[in-house]
Amino acid sequence: MIDKHLEQLRATLEQAQDLPESTRTKLLELLATVENEAATTATKEDSETEPQGEGMNGLLSSVEQLEASHPEIASLINQVAITLSRMGI
Repeated sequence: MIDKHLEQLRATLEQAQDLPESTRTKLLELLATVENEAATTATKEDSETEPQGEGMNGLLSSVEQLEASHPEIASLINQVAITLSRMGI
């Protein structure tokens, strides 16, 4: 399910005409990181059957680190997520 949402987000970012190219590039790089993290988490869960929530804790930790180190990008990602949510995506 998350893969479908990530694919939709990638398509939206690639088609967005009002984003500066540098912003689009940064967002696509962050999206690739999230995709890799999701794949790693899925692989871990398949092989280790870790307790529910540990993968989410790692993701939340990564998000907190992103917010601390790149507050403007984190804010932009939040705005994109809100916009996509309002669009029903």
